[in-house]
Parts: sequence; C-alpha cells; structure tokens
Amino acid sequence: QEECGYLRRHHQEEVGELLGQIQSSSTAQTQAEAEARDALKCDVTSALREIRAQLEGHAVQSTLQSEEWFRVRLDRLSEAAKVNTDAMRSAQEEISEYRRQLQARTTELETLKSTKDSLERQRSEL
Repeated sequence: QEECGYLRRHHQEEVGELLGQIQSSSTAQTQAEAEARDALKCDVTSALREIRAQLEGHAVQSTLQSEEWFRVRLDRLSEAAKVNTDAMRSAQEEISEYRRQLQARTTELETLKSTKDSLERQRSEL
C-alpha cells in the first residue's frame, strides 16, 4: 500500500509537471504567435509606407515631367505665334505699301489723262 501511495504521488507530480509544461508551452506558443502577428503587422505597415513613398515619388516625377512638357509646348506655340504675328505685320506693311503705290499710280494716270485730253483739245482747236 505504501508503494501504491508512492506511485500515486509520483504519478500526480509527473502529471502536474507535464500540465505545467503544457501550460508554459501553450503560453510561449501564444506569445510567439502574438509576436509573429505583431512582426507581420510591422512588416505590412512598413511595406505599405514604402509603397506609398514610391507612389508619391512617381506622382511627383510624373507631375514634373508633365509640367516640363507643357512648358516646352507653350514655349513652342508662343514662338510660332510670334513668328506668325511678325509675318502678318510684315504682310500688312507690304499691302499698305502696294496701296500707296497704286494710289500714286492712279493719281499719275489721272494727271496724264487730263494732260492728254488738254493736248487733244488744243490740237483740235488748231
């Protein structure tokens, strides 16, 4: 009976130790899982921050490229408008000069016609 009591106590001690190991193992496993989740959250958060930074960098670069393209395009169009304006001004000046010459020739022609008519009258009177 004494041996049976000893075996029973020894068995209870071993069961208690095993239960303690299971609980500490379960606690350690739960803690390890929590740490892994926290690490994963940190990794995901870090990855999202990195992706956001990259996207913002691309957005800034794209904006700068677009602004440069529009600036170059505006400069080209402004230069073309200036050239066209200069050409138009030159053409208008040329037209004005031709009108002035036409008016001078018309006046000269009228004077010559008048002189011719006068000479013809003088000739008929003779």
